[in-house]
Amino acid sequence: MHRFPSMRVKVFHGSAAAREREIAMIHEKGGVCLTTYGTVRTSSGVLGDSGHFTWDYIILDEGHLVKNPAAQVSQALRAVPARRKLILTGTPLQNNLKELWTLFDFVCDGELFGPYRAFKEDYEAQILAVQRQTMCRVASRCDA
Repeated sequence: MHRFPSMRVKVFHGSAAAREREIAMIHEKGGVCLTTYGTVRTSSGVLGDSGHFTWDYIILDEGHLVKNPAAQVSQALRAVPARRKLILTGTPLQNNLKELWTLFDFVCDGELFGPYRAFKEDYEAQILAVQRQTMCRVASRCDA
């Protein structure tokens, strides 16, 4: 923030009254709202402002923390309207392709791959089939 001294940064944390004051000030004067995943989970209604306010950006650091679409924090973030979304993560895929789908689904508002069922049928099944074939070929070479 030292590089951009004119940028207004408000920390969205603390009591409900303090959070409402900070949001009101950002809505009125603009600026950056800095918060935690936990606070978003419990305050998505205030951040979403019941549809009266749309954020320019939502930027998630450690975005892999929202890889479960059924988690409360994932659902809360989806309830906050934004024109643009960006996810920063060093581990977009840890366990399965659904995690990767979840990140793209958030950033693209469901418009890139559609619902998970369609992604699973159109992409995941083929990717896993190729992976199995490749593993079998590698395993047969290792046995020789």
